[in-house]
Amino acid sequence: RAQWSQPPRAWFRGYVPTLMRDVPFSAIYWVTYEQSKQRVKLPADWVPNPGLRTWAHGFCCGAFAGMVAALATTPTDVIKTVRQHHVEAGMSPSYREIFRYLVQSP
Repeated sequence: RAQWSQPPRAWFRGYVPTLMRDVPFSAIYWVTYEQSKQRVKLPADWVPNPGLRTWAHGFCCGAFAGMVAALATTPTDVIKTVRQHHVEAGMSPSYREIFRYLVQSP
């Protein structure tokens, strides 16, 4: 209900920072996942059951892809979170000010 007290422009305030995090995350995730599925093979003697081996292969490749994507996009997520925190406090810092803030107090 709080959104009705704000102008429509305010509803999309975090839209750009969220996209700056989510689009690269998805791109990095899917490229890494597909590449790791092609390059990583689980030996049959490690997991003899073919169905379980397929599941374990997808799980391990997905976990690895998620870690790589999260590592690459965490700085953008930190900037987005700091901006949201400042906006909730009634301030509207620029991205340059946020970067300066993060460099001065990591």
